[in-house]
Amino acid sequence: MRTVVFGDSIAKGIVTIKGKLETVEDNAVKLVSKYYGQEIDNVSLYGQTLKRIYDKKIVDKYLKSTGQADQVYAVFALGGNDSDYDWEMVSKNPYIKHNPKTPLKDFERMLIDMIETLTSKGIKVVLTTIISLNSQSYFDNVISKMGDPKNMMIFLEHDVENISRHQEMYSQAIVRCATKTNCILLDLREKMKSLKDIQPYMCSDGVHPNEKGYYYLAQSAIQEINQYDLLNTWRKTPVMTHIANV
Repeated sequence: MRTVVFGDSIAKGIVTIKGKLETVEDNAVKLVSKYYGQEIDNVSLYGQTLKRIYDKKIVDKYLKSTGQADQVYAVFALGGNDSDYDWEMVSKNPYIKHNPKTPLKDFERMLIDMIETLTSKGIKVVLTTIISLNSQSYFDNVISKMGDPKNMMIFLEHDVENISRHQEMYSQAIVRCATKTNCILLDLREKMKSLKDIQPYMCSDGVHPNEKGYYYLAQSAIQEINQYDLLNTWRKTPVMTHIANV
């Protein structure tokens, strides 16, 4: 049995501390791996997009390099970077339409194509929704540093929460893809949205979880995994009774 995670910086366990990127020892993927005693190959990368994985055939290359296995689980934990904009270009001309890094229709088309290709080979696909972000923190600490904040607010129609609403559309696309292809969905976004205030679980950039946030993500993933009969074989008997909070 083999399990691989194709994800971005959140799946990798990136945190931002005083503006610098670091990787936490216990990211959500590693915590889930420890909990179930399952080895997980985490090939997530900072800045990774679904479009890059699709265009460069990264999944195919990975599967060829690792050889055959009796059962393969491929997890996609992506979408946040695809939904983001080139904020420098937005700042230069906020009055025109700007496409995100991966247009929504292309994102959905590519994801479905990859799911159908993998499932046709007997590979079980697992999708995760995009976790919530703090729009104001992301704008203040990241986006506004890339250009003129006033111009960026013009593009955002003077409502910073449009950042989160735009990202939400990509998360909803992931849900649609899971429904259409009957693959497993771990809805981590809903778990985050259930919190009264997500900021105590987030880094100052408003995008990456902090250490406490990664523990919460792991707990959320475990709750979602335990709901699926399709994952009975994968989860076996947990080797841990719980994952403690930070």
